[in-house]
Amino acid sequence: MHWTITFILISACVSLIAQTPQPTKEEQLAIAKKYPSLRVQASVGTRTKPVPGSSYMKTMTISPAVVIESAQTQPMAAASITCLLITMNTRDKYVRSEQTCKIATSETIGVPAVIKGSRRKFEFAPLQTRFDSDRDKSNLGGEVYKYFLLAVLSDDQKFLYLETSCPGLDKHLKKHPEERVKFLGLQPGASFSSNFQN
Repeated sequence: MHWTITFILISACVSLIAQTPQPTKEEQLAIAKKYPSLRVQASVGTRTKPVPGSSYMKTMTISPAVVIESAQTQPMAAASITCLLITMNTRDKYVRSEQTCKIATSETIGVPAVIKGSRRKFEFAPLQTRFDSDRDKSNLGGEVYKYFLLAVLSDDQKFLYLETSCPGLDKHLKKHPEERVKFLGLQPGASFSSNFQN
């Protein structure tokens, strides 16, 4: 029997995050004027399907998307969204009992300016991986979805929104906001550790 499994990770943001750790009141007002009542909803959906002819090998399609809303009576300036997908190696996890992760994709898309705010959805290119689903010492390896890191930046490169599903990274970036740019700049293939010395 073929099964398809989907799950969605969702959160919302109602406050703005500026590039500096503690933006001045003037900076906050300027950002709020350009991006009035901004709300961001990030989601990552996954679908898993068996590989024909195999009882253990599967493919996983990972589909990130973002919904952006702003005040419907006011204009919103242009912005950009950067999304990183992080995957985990199944052989390292189930054979060596180690969590080995890497940056699988990094993509930036533009958000056009609008005269009046609206609800807009932006989708990133889906990623398909192949992996051994047996959670024992026989696992042959492959990659599965583990975390995401997503940021919305203003037209002058200030952070409007930042979210990650990795608890360790989330705590680290809240304590060290100056490192947000470094993590957003990680390229596909780079290793990723969820353990941080805060």
